[in-house]
Amino acid sequence: MSIELVISIIVCVIVSVFIGIQWVNGIDYMHRTHPDYKGEDLFDEDLETMDDPILLSEEDAKSFFDSLESEEETNEVLKEAAEKYKQSKK
Repeated sequence: MSIELVISIIVCVIVSVFIGIQWVNGIDYMHRTHPDYKGEDLFDEDLETMDDPILLSEEDAKSFFDSLESEEETNEVLKEAAEKYKQSKK
């Protein structure tokens, strides 16, 4: 066996181990920080829950409201979200 082949195999193994560790850490992070996440929105299967800012995390809600252009629009969205929330509790 040539030294280049051995080095290539070692590099591939090291890179694979690094990717595997990062992947497992990412899965563990999601499990710890978002235990109720089931991945149902991965392929846009249920977009209705993404429209309700009450159900979003604090960071998601902040970016949602930052994306709105005016205060009037924000107030309308909040009123609609509050109505949806009240209706879902009935």
